[in-house]
Amino acid sequence: MTTALDTYTFWHSDPTGGPARASSVCGPAPCDVGAAHEMVMAQTGYDAAKQFQSNRLDFPMATDVREAVARYDGCSRCHLCATRQSIVHYRGNPNAKVVFFGEAPGREENDMGEPFVGASGRLQDTLCKYIGINPQQDVLWMNALGCRPATHWSADRQPTDAELAACSERVLMMFAAVRPRVVICLGETAAKFFFAEKPRIWNYSMFTPPEHPEDWVMVGFAYHPAYLVRTMGVPANYRQFAAQRTFYTMLSERLPTLTKVNAWRFFPQYARMSQPEVSWHKA
Repeated sequence: MTTALDTYTFWHSDPTGGPARASSVCGPAPCDVGAAHEMVMAQTGYDAAKQFQSNRLDFPMATDVREAVARYDGCSRCHLCATRQSIVHYRGNPNAKVVFFGEAPGREENDMGEPFVGASGRLQDTLCKYIGINPQQDVLWMNALGCRPATHWSADRQPTDAELAACSERVLMMFAAVRPRVVICLGETAAKFFFAEKPRIWNYSMFTPPEHPEDWVMVGFAYHPAYLVRTMGVPANYRQFAAQRTFYTMLSERLPTLTKVNAWRFFPQYARMSQPEVSWHKA
């Protein structure tokens, strides 16, 4: 069994130039990010920053999404437990064959307890409906973090490596329960879960476990909808919006033929191996 990460607290620098301050009072004495990283290594025996590259997580596989949610409700594996309103597990259909995989909850997601319900989520839902994907029935939405990372109540920030490591077991448990055939990584943070280097935008890579080639998984990479929201109305960026819509259209065309995998077999050492890009364009 993987050793549970103890809670910890670290300091955030003030973006206005003021003194650093602790984001919570949970865990041992406040420390900086580097010290928190060293603490994770000492407590668990693995490097949080390199955990995705070299260490397999060994834990009981969930057979049901409710089981995975129940296992991590009340989670206190990192300091974010002290500042969250709720753990944001998933939205959509647990029986879906496609997972849209994002970065972390924002303020609205933290308040409502569901991922992708803010402005970026509404845009994503609109894109899906436009090309024939039902955002509630055809896909499941989840994030690499279950709790909101923020410098204060109104300012989100990117997750740290230690936070991603603390939440990675929950993510893998969710994938194991859902057994998706296709995963769309929305943004670079989500892509880190599968790729050692940032993949090309709007491309798919096929992951095939050597012992079970029938359980191949397609992993795509697209812009996070928050980026599209920020650039809405900028004429020069319309091509990016149109290209993302085309990328989803290819998924929509394949959706009726997809099946779930028999079992989710991808741990970090599989995901980090070089994978060939494949085309889903019509022949």
